[in-house]
Amino acid sequence: MRISDVSGKDPLDSQNLKKFKKLVEVYRDDIVRKWIDFFVYNKPVVSERITKKI
Repeated sequence: MRISDVSGKDPLDSQNLKKFKKLVEVYRDDIVRKWIDFFVYNKPVVSERITKKI
């Protein structure tokens, strides 16, 4: 996984970066599926709110 800085935004501290990596790891299949649906198949993608701890 490669994480890049975003211009104009502070980088995540080490604790939040670890949490972010875990979130992406857990939801990676869903993220990729939605990315393909939206950018390849031009399907609408519904936002999803994640409310449970990982």
